[in-house]
Order: sequence, then structure tokens, then C-alpha cells
Amino acid sequence: MSVAKGGMALIGAQAWHALTGWVIFRVATETLGDQGYGAFVSVLWTMTTLEVLVTEGAPRAMALGIALQPQATRATLRRAWPATFGFAVVLCGLLALAAPWLSASWRSPELSMAVRLSGLDFLTFAAFAVFASLANGLRDFAAQARVQVAYSTAKVLIVVAALLHFRSVEGAMLGYVVASGVGSLTAWIFTRHLADRMAASDGRPATLSAADYRHAWPLGLQSLFLAILINVDLWAGATIAGAEDLRFGLYSMAATLCHSVYFILRALGEALLPTIAHARGQQDEGAIRRATQDGLGLLLLLLAVAMGLGLAVSESLMPVLFGGAHHAHSAEFVLWLLPTAAAFTLVSVLSALLSGAGRPMAACLLLGLVTLVDVAACLWVARTGTLNEVAATALIVGLAAVFVGAVAVKRTLGAFIPPRTAALALAVGGLNWALMHTLAVEGWLVIPVAGVVGLISVGGVMWRTRRNHAAHS
Repeated sequence: MSVAKGGMALIGAQAWHALTGWVIFRVATETLGDQGYGAFVSVLWTMTTLEVLVTEGAPRAMALGIALQPQATRATLRRAWPATFGFAVVLCGLLALAAPWLSASWRSPELSMAVRLSGLDFLTFAAFAVFASLANGLRDFAAQARVQVAYSTAKVLIVVAALLHFRSVEGAMLGYVVASGVGSLTAWIFTRHLADRMAASDGRPATLSAADYRHAWPLGLQSLFLAILINVDLWAGATIAGAEDLRFGLYSMAATLCHSVYFILRALGEALLPTIAHARGQQDEGAIRRATQDGLGLLLLLLAVAMGLGLAVSESLMPVLFGGAHHAHSAEFVLWLLPTAAAFTLVSVLSALLSGAGRPMAACLLLGLVTLVDVAACLWVARTGTLNEVAATALIVGLAAVFVGAVAVKRTLGAFIPPRTAALALAVGGLNWALMHTLAVEGWLVIPVAGVVGLISVGGVMWRTRRNHAAHS
């Protein structure tokens, strides 16, 4: 499966994940209120940030090892499961100890129990991470997408039921824990045949030389740094007036919308990492350059569509998404947070390219330095500044990180986004923004109209990508 096709399959799965996630967030707004919503996302995004150490450490290293040496799939899988679950146990215990301190820093000590409950999700989600990474390492992106869709569907049903029944942040976290257990079971059912199929198709003995876990720590740290980067402005903002402040609730709603762009489009990195690693294992420099240019070009065009639409319709869209006319005020934060999410999406995919090219420590160092700067800058600004100033700080750091990451990828892989593709992306984004401003659609109509405009733009992007592939072949 090509990078473009595999990437779009994963993007589609992530889009479903974002849609079902919005249903959860909308129900959370209705059941917990605007102030409770800020507390809810503070706990949730802390959980998801730490969870990447479980889901993208050993499992992602496993995917990379399988991509390099597919005949070692069974042996690699046997090592990944206990390593992943063991780390989940440790992390769950550490979060339970840190819960009182975290909730106090948000000026909401009553959230301590919700934080402790959220740590149980590390345990129930571990198997999902391993089996989804198995499909990713074998570059069976369709199977990986099916696993993700099944989990997203189970999660929205279970968490919404928990919110409606318990009407509390603690109840919501319990719903996530149960949903992750269902997702892990589903992932095992959908992927258990993949290792057997690989063994049957390759009679060579399995070795562990490509399956050692020297990449686990840098890959896990990369994911942790990225999760911190996308969330640090939220945590810093919560210290200004507290996690249950009304204005912070509006900020959290804007962050929810903008984070969806990041989580959907960073899926291209999941397709690029094993693709680049496999091409490197085959010593195919041409395939590496093509995958890099195709992947980054497609990402830039999709980001341009999302930016153009999002900036144009945010004031009309936020009341529709979250149910109150006053939620339109959160659009002022979207103006900062959407470009920031786009910048960190690019940074995420650039780091995946470096890792796939055999430079995971370089990617880890880059992200570590950017994270250190971002955390220090946002917390410093939050001491005396406003939420808007914290958001602007995160955007500046994100743009600087894109520049440094682009230089590193260019030097490592010798390929980057062609100037013609960059110019096309700017034109597409500008046209989407101008069209939606001209139409000035209000109410629920903004969703189908923006959706049609976006689909037409994405269709044009995919047509152009296929045309380029035909020209290369």
C-alpha cells in the first residue's frame, strides 16, 4: 500500500475517532457544564499525554523492528507485550502518587480521584497498542484502520453512557478505562492472524537482531514530548484561574477542536515511519525520497484545507459543536490554537521521518529541546499573562520547531516539499478561507457546507497525488 493510500486510510480512521470524540466532548459539556468541561479535559489530556509512554514506546519500536525484518514478527511480538504491560503498571502507580499534586496545581483538589482512575487506562489500553502496532509494522494500514475504528466506536458508546449515568469527571474516566479494555480485545481479534500469515509466507528463522528495544526509549520519549507540546499551553492556562474557570472552559473547547486536526493528520507519520524504515532496509534511496516528498506534500495540502476552513468558520462552528451561543467567544482562541496545532502536526511527521531514516535519537533531541523551551515559555507567560498570550507563545515555539525540523529532514533524507506543492497548498488554503467567508453560512449548515468544500479540496489533492505517482511510474 502506498504512503498516500495508507496514510488516507489511517486519516479516515482518525477522522472517525475525532468525530466520536466530539460526541463525547459535547455530552461532557451538557452533563458537566462549561466549568466542569475544563476540569474534564485537564484530567483527560493528562492521561493521554502520559499514555503515549505506554502506547508508543515498546509498541512503536516493535513496529519499526517488524518493518525492518518482517520474518522476526512472532519473536518481536512476544517481547513487546510484557514490556508494554510492565511499563503500564509502573506508570499507573506513579500517576496515583502524583494525583494530589496535579489536582492542587489546577486549583481543583477534588479532581485527585479522577486522576487516579485515569491511570487504570494505561493497563487496559496496553494490548490495543501492541496489536495496532503489529499491523502498522507489517504495513497493513487497512487492518490498523479497522482496529482504530472499532475502538473509537466502542469508546463513544461506553463513555457517553458513563457520563449520562455518573455525571462526573470520575465516571467519565471509568468509562474510558472500560472502553480501552474492549478496544484491546477487539484489536487482538482483528490482528491475531497477521503474525501467523507472515510466518507462513516466510520460512526463514526468526531472529531478534532487528527487534531489540534500543529504539523504544527514544520513540516513547518522542511521543511524550509531542503530547506535552500539544497540551502544555492548556496546563499553563489552567494555572491562571483554575481548571474550573469559565473562560478556561472556553479555551478548552477551542483546544478540543484544534487538537482534532493534530490527531487526525499526524496519522501520516504512522504510515511514513514503517515505509521509510522498510525502504532503508532495502537500501532504496529513490523510494525514500519519493515517500518523503509525497508524504510531506500531502500533509501540507491537507493542513492548508483544515486551516482555511477552520479559521473562516470557527465563530459560527463553536456554538454548533458545543451547544451555546456564548461558545462563539472561544473562536478568539482558535485563531491562535489552530495554527499551533498545524505546526506541531508538521513537527510530529518530521520526527517520524527522522526515526524511519534511522535517526530516532536526533528526533528525540529535537523534540526534547523544543519541549523544554515550550514548557518554560508558557509557564513563565502564564505567571502574569493571559490565555491569549500563552496561546501566542505556543504558536511561536511551534513555528520555530517546524523550521529546525525541516532543516534536519532535508539534511538527513535529501528531500523535502517541492516549492510547487507548497505554493499549491497556500493557494488551496486561501481559496477555502475566502470561499467560506463569502458564503458566510450560519448555524448547523456550516458543517455540511464546510464539509463539501473540504471534500472537494481533498479530492483534488488526492487526484493530484495519484497523477504524480503515475508520472513517476
